[in-house]
Amino acid sequence: MLFGLLRQWAESRDHILRDMSLRLLWRDLFKSTTVADSHNAIPAFINAHEEVKKAFERHRLSMGYYFIGDEHVAAGYRPYSAADSDKKGAAINHIMVAGKSGRLEEISRWSDLVGATTRLVGKPRVFCPSVVAG
Repeated sequence: MLFGLLRQWAESRDHILRDMSLRLLWRDLFKSTTVADSHNAIPAFINAHEEVKKAFERHRLSMGYYFIGDEHVAAGYRPYSAADSDKKGAAINHIMVAGKSGRLEEISRWSDLVGATTRLVGKPRVFCPSVVAG
């Protein structure tokens, strides 16, 4: 059913709907590019890269539809918390080790190295057609 709709939309008079449908059908998806780590990374990326704006104009693409920015946030290790036990299907992923006192401790409290991996790290990214991203 979905592919039938995409094929229909691929013949639409609406240029953007037609183009987006064809991109999905042809698997010509947007390219992801990680930009510098800063609070205003995505606007700074656009302003610093005049060639990006020019490429959008050259290919007659609207940045409002063809340029998406987001921030991927992840942590290498996430210790178990009591709040997780309330969530249906929550995995209990705590690792316990014997601390210096001989008591069991959660590994991120015992090891500074593992503790550092619990910090959330965000990577601002932009998505746009490959003809623009290069």
